[in-house]
Amino acid sequence: FLFSLLIYLVDQRSKYLSHSSIGLHMIIGMVVGLILLIRPTNLLFIAFIPLLFHPSKNALSRRLRRLLSPAFFLPFLFGVVLIILPQLVYWDYAFGSYLHYSYGKETFNFLDPQLLRSWFAARNGLFPYTPLYLIVIFILIREIRWGLNGFYLLLFVMISLLFSSWSDWAFGCAFGGRSYVEYLALFSLPLSEHLHRIKKGAKVKMIAYGILALLLLLHNLKLAYAYDGCFYGQSDWDWGHYLGLLMKKT
Repeated sequence: FLFSLLIYLVDQRSKYLSHSSIGLHMIIGMVVGLILLIRPTNLLFIAFIPLLFHPSKNALSRRLRRLLSPAFFLPFLFGVVLIILPQLVYWDYAFGSYLHYSYGKETFNFLDPQLLRSWFAARNGLFPYTPLYLIVIFILIREIRWGLNGFYLLLFVMISLLFSSWSDWAFGCAFGGRSYVEYLALFSLPLSEHLHRIKKGAKVKMIAYGILALLLLLHNLKLAYAYDGCFYGQSDWDWGHYLGLLMKKT
């Protein structure tokens, strides 16, 4: 929701700050503060915001000037601090320091990313549980000539390396690749642009995409209703248990 809200506020509501106010700048800052509190690594998504919707070099330059101007940045920073400050105060009260690492011994190991598991494992792999992502990646690769798609692919690889380098790449008793979920708000954009383009062509292709998307969504929902909180297979690659989830009654 917060990812979708930030995209809406920056692109639709303010037209990249060309139609905005101090109050809106502060609200954008508060949304960014919440996004960072939920997962600090979401900074990657925030850094990507100026690149949305295929900006030309001149448009990108204008966007960056607006984002860095005092008229935007000061109320924006106030909104970020307003949201994050209670967390800092609580940490100081509970642990005697305004900054506290709350994940214990869990950390990143960038020298040993579990990329294949993060993408394909029967236990919480991204694609087996949310196969619609496969269509998105296929479109990005197939239409990489369309300006921004290369940046989308780069972002996908970056977040994949980040998530798969976490000490628990499966993120505990989760359903599928839960760390990728919020990024659907972003990766839905190239998917919708692609569908908009083919809508002007053969109707057969549009219908085929619609049927395929519906089947993949039903696949995701079936697994969600069959899931019991954890993956109880014998290994990360226990496809027998995975198929059991897919086939059993709900």
